[in-house]
Amino acid sequence: MALFKIENLSFKYEGEKDYALRDVSFEINKGETLAVIGRSGSGKSTLLRLLKKSVSPKGELFGKVLFSSDDISKTGFIFQNPFDQSVCETVYDEICFAPQNLGMRPEYIRRRAAETCEFFGISDIVTRKMSELSGGGVQLVNLAAVSVLSPEVIILDEPYAQLDPISCDKLTSALKKLKDELGTSIIISSHSLENILPLIDKVLVLEDGRVSDLGHTDEVFLKLLKEKKPLCLAAGPLIPLCRDKLIKTVKQAREYIQNNGVRYSPIKPFKASGGDTVISAKNVYFRYDKKADDVLKSVSLEVKKGRVMGIVGANGSGKTTLMKVLAGLKKPYAGKVKSFENAVYLPQDARLAFIKDSVLNDIKFMCEMSGIDIEEIDKTFHRYPIFKNIDRLFYKHPYDLSGGELQLAALFKALVCGKKVIFLDEPAKGFDPYAKADFINLINEVKQSAAVVVSSHDIELITEICDDISMLFCGEIISREAACEFVFNNRFFTTSLARASRGICEGLALCSQLGGLK
Repeated sequence: MALFKIENLSFKYEGEKDYALRDVSFEINKGETLAVIGRSGSGKSTLLRLLKKSVSPKGELFGKVLFSSDDISKTGFIFQNPFDQSVCETVYDEICFAPQNLGMRPEYIRRRAAETCEFFGISDIVTRKMSELSGGGVQLVNLAAVSVLSPEVIILDEPYAQLDPISCDKLTSALKKLKDELGTSIIISSHSLENILPLIDKVLVLEDGRVSDLGHTDEVFLKLLKEKKPLCLAAGPLIPLCRDKLIKTVKQAREYIQNNGVRYSPIKPFKASGGDTVISAKNVYFRYDKKADDVLKSVSLEVKKGRVMGIVGANGSGKTTLMKVLAGLKKPYAGKVKSFENAVYLPQDARLAFIKDSVLNDIKFMCEMSGIDIEEIDKTFHRYPIFKNIDRLFYKHPYDLSGGELQLAALFKALVCGKKVIFLDEPAKGFDPYAKADFINLINEVKQSAAVVVSSHDIELITEICDDISMLFCGEIISREAACEFVFNNRFFTTSLARASRGICEGLALCSQLGGLK
């Protein structure tokens, strides 16, 4: 008997004319992992939320969602933003919250919390405050808090979107233990399945709310690859290496390259030239409280017009704080930041960029308050191909958009400002492979007349778009190198292709070097 069985599921949000989902049917057995992929706005998040009643959206629902158990605790759900899920002050309280709400006995809760913390390797942080943890730490605690109820299935919506490479590995290891040792089923939606690909049994492809493909992982992705559809890159950047076999790990990729070789184009050369300095920082120190530790320590750098500067580092290393200080949103307690041009900052949580009830009303309000010509909206719409269909989002509430749609709307708003310095904090979070390709083209065009600073955990993306990359560690810039040098000099903060090809064929780091996709 199937653990989950979905029959002819259709759904339409309140107040909407079009259906978000149409006649979706699939099933998942105990212990299986199902990945749901598709373009932004295709209905992935809607589908996942409909599988758990407590987080289901309001609207008209047709069809059936059949689950083998009526116990709500048997279905766990992990949200994209780690900080949206936690409700308690400490890690231990977070682990105990759900069983306490269900009225379980205190002695049972203590035992279950203890073994859960040991299972996930978080016993050493049980007394820490949730606010003190990085995004990766919070996401791991969220998974533990869901697992304490022994769910039969765990549903994850873009769980890797805000995690650094090391945190991604930790989350994947935890999911593997749940699947292999406890037989837990997993349903995951993500634009990047590279970390969890070896665990996936089946893939469901959504297109405009309908199932366009459903089958074994290898069959679905190889079909997408042979059809030259960029959506195949949801399997990760290793997939273009071979068209006859799905390569799922760096080890498999390395063996394939050793035995078969690979043809690729050279990585883009580093260009040392740049325009005038638009922002300079010298010996900058910053902390959020007088008694707290420094978040930034002796940071010095220059932002130049016509260049794209990347900032990387682990969760909690100070990337967002540095960008806010450079953009003038935070003031350092020591050191100097000089700005020669006005800047705009796009926050990591794109919801913070909107305050009105529709995307268009919000942008119009910004133009009115900032003295921006209203015609800039139309000019921006026609200037960049990435925004060719964004008008369909104009009259929606920002919070009703999918993750990728919300990110796109926030990016549009930032460019309408017309500032000469643009700070983008995880700007491609939630972007499908199509939107990500358009985003790369957008950045290449924007930098012709502006300076761009990008912070991201997507090492492949940041290597593709940046001229140079600075790495933060504990609030200090420990290196600043040309993008190509950065990716080849690192072992962990690098791309999968760079790891797989190291020592065999030098100079391969990016999926775009392999070519072959539209």
